[in-house]
Amino acid sequence: MASTPLNALISPSSQVPTLVQQTPKFRGGFEVDDDGDDQQAGADDAPEDDVYAPATNGAVASAGHEFLDRTPQTPTQANGTTHAPAQNFDSPAIAPSSIASNLPAQAFASSLSAQPKSRLSHDVIGILEDRVKDDPRGDIDAWLELIQEYKNRHKEDDTRKTYERYLAIFPLAADQWAAWLRWEEQHDRKVWMERILARCLTSVPDVDLINIYINY
Repeated sequence: MASTPLNALISPSSQVPTLVQQTPKFRGGFEVDDDGDDQQAGADDAPEDDVYAPATNGAVASAGHEFLDRTPQTPTQANGTTHAPAQNFDSPAIAPSSIASNLPAQAFASSLSAQPKSRLSHDVIGILEDRVKDDPRGDIDAWLELIQEYKNRHKEDDTRKTYERYLAIFPLAADQWAAWLRWEEQHDRKVWMERILARCLTSVPDVDLINIYINY
């Protein structure tokens, strides 16, 4: 009987399978198992962007995501606003004199002149003049005291000027026209009496003024 070849005696199913060394697959930098899915194989073979690749030249790391700057920022820098540092006026480096020096000279001088002037207690005329200046129509007592003060000091010109100022504001004050006439009559200054009578006798109808004129 003819001999049968050895390889013919071995059935195909009994043959030792040949070991095939498969190359591991990597996806996204990690090794993944081969699931044998042919439909996913085509998708897996498509190149993917490495999400962990560093961005260069300020480019974004992945589409739709901006590159984040992790540099520590203050709250004002994070909001996009920057405020000037507040000045500490209690510091000796910033004194009130330095603030005043920044003002225009004219404005600074006017602010000083606007401040009330302090007068000494014995400066009676100066105090009365300030009262008259502050309230020329309301402070009648200051006017009368000022006129009397000039009379007591025998300042004739200042007395007449004060009468003129007062009667310019109150031209119908018959009592002060009469007081001025009697003061001039007391010192026998008839020339001044004639001038005063010519100004008030026709414009201020008053019995006292008419009596002074008749006696004159």
